[in-house]
Amino acid sequence: PCAPSNLTVDVDCRTNYARLSWDYTKFAVEYFGHAASMDGETLSCDSSKTSCTLGTLQCGHTYNFTVKAFDGICNSSISLPLHEGAAPCPPSRLNVRMQRIKQMYWAMISWDKVNCSNIEYLAEIKGQIGNNSQTLMKVSSYWLLRPYFELPMPCSTAFTVAVFSRNSGGVSKSSRIFSGITEPCAPQRVKYSGNTSQVLLSWDASVFATMYTVYNVSGGSYVKLCNTTGLSCQLTNFNPAATKVTASNAVGESNPSQNITGPVSARRRRDLQPTQLNAYEGENLETPEVLAVTVSGGSMYVRWRMVKGATEYELIIEEEQKAGQTTQLPRVRNIDGDFYTETDLKPVTTYCVRVAAKDGFNQSNYSWPACRKTGAL
Repeated sequence: PCAPSNLTVDVDCRTNYARLSWDYTKFAVEYFGHAASMDGETLSCDSSKTSCTLGTLQCGHTYNFTVKAFDGICNSSISLPLHEGAAPCPPSRLNVRMQRIKQMYWAMISWDKVNCSNIEYLAEIKGQIGNNSQTLMKVSSYWLLRPYFELPMPCSTAFTVAVFSRNSGGVSKSSRIFSGITEPCAPQRVKYSGNTSQVLLSWDASVFATMYTVYNVSGGSYVKLCNTTGLSCQLTNFNPAATKVTASNAVGESNPSQNITGPVSARRRRDLQPTQLNAYEGENLETPEVLAVTVSGGSMYVRWRMVKGATEYELIIEEEQKAGQTTQLPRVRNIDGDFYTETDLKPVTTYCVRVAAKDGFNQSNYSWPACRKTGAL
């Protein structure tokens, strides 16, 4: 028979058994597999099928794999050799925690060591800054002997972490993937309306924020004035120079907002709540026109007219609150197209959506809320 062709090998890093496979050879009734390391170690297997298992390989060693066919009378010549190594397993345990160091949060990544000789490790971090598919990051460490790596992370970022190991046998597969988020960025466009004796202070939603806090910072100490899941607070005896706003989530608290502008004239409709008030002056971008809002089951489909000069659109989806019900955090989404579908909505619940256009520097007013009620399960 002819020599077998198209050899492939899959090494199980936990058992260090190798499954060797090849294409069928005409007239063959049996095959003989063989593996030889650079150190003179040899392993063999035989099978009447087009695969067999070789064991046990040494982690970190490299091998030449070959197969020959037998037709009951003659052996074929040996196949072209396949050169592969017994790569180590990835780390079995991966731990990631966020830690604040001065003004930044760092991802502190650690993992278990792999039981094999001469191991190096590489940590790979991928993320979406602002949870936006248009602002991607991908960072990796150099190959490390130590089982940990530390990296400063951007605020309001959804990220994943994976770790690889390697030695002379090759690079491992990925470890399990860790998914997480960072602390929210500081609230932007903090503005107030009214006079200093009584004002409505408002700000843009910060991605991944679950709470906003307003502080008075006069005298060098932070005195809490307001805690809210919404996007505004009513304040008395207001001093814009001594007021800061932060956003927070389970990871931690953002740096404080830098500038507060005002007073602004707020164009307010009678059916809007204070948390729905966002008034801007001097914007160049037009307000998007919402063309369609439909619900189906637990999903809401939104489509809007694209605005000239806009590079993305921000959607705020809010659950209508009922008396006695805990206030739910608005859902904030950044989209680069002209439509979006939000899923995992509660049944028989009214949701309102607003859309604003953004160009990287400016943001338009939000559209008037368009509200729809989801159906029953």
